[in-house]
Amino acid sequence: MKFRLLVKLGELILRQGLLEDRPRADMYLPLWLPAFGIALITGGVFLGVLTVFRYTLVGLVLCICFIPLGIAAILCWRNQTIVILTPDTFQYTTFLGRKRV
Repeated sequence: MKFRLLVKLGELILRQGLLEDRPRADMYLPLWLPAFGIALITGGVFLGVLTVFRYTLVGLVLCICFIPLGIAAILCWRNQTIVILTPDTFQYTTFLGRKRV
């Protein structure tokens, strides 16, 4: 497999295998969302380190914004799913893991 490291990272985040026969839900968010979240967290950490060495208010503000947004993006991707129970009902999971029918 070409992207074995990325698959293992996805399995670690999801806490289940990505290459199973059944999908994890009937509807879920796309795979670009955790990549965007990781990019936001990386950018926030970089701006935080940059702010320590060269104090800039813009870097501090962006650091404070980017890290929580990245964490929220990863939480949304990991937890927000819809599982269809019957043709009339479905189970929705919020980004914090609460399940609603």
